[in-house]
Amino acid sequence: MANQAAAADDEVSLAEIGQMLARQKWLIALIFIIIFAATAAYTFTRTPAYNMDMMLAVGEKPTLLGDAVEPIQTPAAVVSRIQEVLARQVYNAEFAESGLPRPSAAVADSAAGYIRLYGVVTIEQAEPFEALLEAVANEIVQEHEQKLNQRVAALQSQLTFLQEEIARLSQTVQPNGTHSEEISAAINLLADRILAQTRQSDRAAYERDRWQLEGALAASAPTEIVRSTMRSNTPEGPSARLLLTLGALLGLMVGMFAAIVRDLLKADAGPASRPGHAP
Repeated sequence: MANQAAAADDEVSLAEIGQMLARQKWLIALIFIIIFAATAAYTFTRTPAYNMDMMLAVGEKPTLLGDAVEPIQTPAAVVSRIQEVLARQVYNAEFAESGLPRPSAAVADSAAGYIRLYGVVTIEQAEPFEALLEAVANEIVQEHEQKLNQRVAALQSQLTFLQEEIARLSQTVQPNGTHSEEISAAINLLADRILAQTRQSDRAAYERDRWQLEGALAASAPTEIVRSTMRSNTPEGPSARLLLTLGALLGLMVGMFAAIVRDLLKADAGPASRPGHAP
């Protein structure tokens, strides 16, 4: 019995709400039209903005030990350099009055050393923003080229030294000369053998260092733009269909809420506004 009473109360409540909404249908319709029209006006008059980006690959330089390579600069350091210094310098120097957004940078792949430069612009801003991205990227490329050249020059000097030492140690060891005494001849022969073995060991070590250094120099690579600037095919943000759907739902919900509130306020004020009503 209690469940049936509760169900009856619910049915009455739903019926009262339905009657309330019916009484305020014009208010609901008015609010719905206003909100939906405002959403439609924004949707069809907004300027579409597109994402533009380019990809930069951080190069590798030979290590000081000469047996491996390392990034010219870590990807995180490159991103910090772009956002804190280069983007501001290039932007202020060439694009301050163009209204372009300042380019952003992010690590796309830390293991591969990929850096993504990007921004959201309109169609009219696409061409100057592409020039802005290229200017920032070229600044990084030039800085890394200087760092790589300095390291390569230092290791090339080390490689030249190794090649000279290998050439010197490759020369045939000249004997100290013949002596009439048998003891002196044996001592000289033993000294020549020890010297030859030492020179051969040193030459092998130098050759090993030279091979490692040459391999590291050959594996080094400059920083370069691996993907030119591209613009997305679709605008950023929600689609027109989604915006219109959300506007319709919002208009309906706000209209229903305003109708319920207005009807309740009228119901509360009704008895008090009648003549001769005693509280």
